[in-house]
Amino acid sequence: MAEPPILLLVRHGETASNLSHRFAGWNDDQLTEGGREGVVELARALGFRGGRLYASPVRRAVDTAEILATELALEVRTVHDLHELEVGEWKGLTEEEVSERWPEPYRAWLETPDILAVKGRESLEALRERAQSAIDQIGRAELSEDASPALVVTHLALIRVLWLAARDRPLSEYHSVAGHHGELYPLLWEGRGKLRAALGDPVSVDGLATGQRPWKRRS
Repeated sequence: MAEPPILLLVRHGETASNLSHRFAGWNDDQLTEGGREGVVELARALGFRGGRLYASPVRRAVDTAEILATELALEVRTVHDLHELEVGEWKGLTEEEVSERWPEPYRAWLETPDILAVKGRESLEALRERAQSAIDQIGRAELSEDASPALVVTHLALIRVLWLAARDRPLSEYHSVAGHHGELYPLLWEGRGKLRAALGDPVSVDGLATGQRPWKRRS
């Protein structure tokens, strides 16, 4: 029986919206200089060749993937359902602006994000279903490949819901997943709708430098 594919979730590099705590959504944000440098640092810490590279079609994710592709000699393949959470009228606004215009929904977002329902805004349950569909698509493709890991460049919201699913944790814990730039979230795809965390915690660039390699199979 084939071993389950290893998928390494990666958040796109830092953008100006990240620095200003703005709900970016599908905004055409570019990476900051620091963001680009961080992606290069991650690529060099990874240091492997082979495997596949998938990305959200949103510009900041594609730009991140292209840097990784250049450094690691990979080809970028975009997957539509890896795109960022649809935020409706919150798009382009800072957290402070949202809290002033819609105080009750914003408070619910912080305290009970799993049950927040706002017109035009994707629920976390809908997001999880979409994200899982994207991962299932990638996982099926990876079954026919070799044992190399697949890098999956996406967004904070998707990383959070997928990481919780892989650890069998509820969406109410959404904000407990840090989702830092430059971290890897290694998952095992074990079939449609089935994910498992390959390690107990995410792997940072510093962790890679000390020898953590989540794509190395245990004998």
